[in-house]
Amino acid sequence: MRILRSILIGTLLGLLLSCAMMFREVRPVPNYKGVDQEAIPYVNEWLELAKLNGITFYNTVTVGFSNIERSEVIGECNYSYFFREIDLDQTYWKTFTKIRKTALLYHELTHCYCGRKHDYAVGKEYDNNERPWFPLKREGFFLDGCPLSLMYPYVVEDSCFISHYAEYTKEMYNRCEPF
Repeated sequence: MRILRSILIGTLLGLLLSCAMMFREVRPVPNYKGVDQEAIPYVNEWLELAKLNGITFYNTVTVGFSNIERSEVIGECNYSYFFREIDLDQTYWKTFTKIRKTALLYHELTHCYCGRKHDYAVGKEYDNNERPWFPLKREGFFLDGCPLSLMYPYVVEDSCFISHYAEYTKEMYNRCEPF
């Protein structure tokens, strides 16, 4: 019963916490200088994985924490022609496990560095309203109900990130157009 309750609570939280539509030009200059200390290990790990996948980036993305005032958004990639940066909601970040922090930041880094949308496979976009309520074979999802990609519009569950780590960390560099 505890396991079922934990799964249900985790699923509901995951459904509420999403990523903003990517690439909204909202500011003329970046808010941050560099990468916040707390995010550095996640960014370095993501960049190392990119290198292992043969991808080189020409610019850097800044990362910082703020109070995102749209309750359903916990991370977003902002950009202009000259920069890209990631805003992470500081309140949610403090409550996340290390695994969930990794999933969130990998998702946002893939938006900002690679220009990826909320898509999977050969570029098919996820519907922001499509959420698996229980394991079924559905397009865009593994048999266990986990999304096929970290680019799913909602933060993937810890169990999905653990179970599909190899697939996720390879797939997030598909169709990467380096910034």
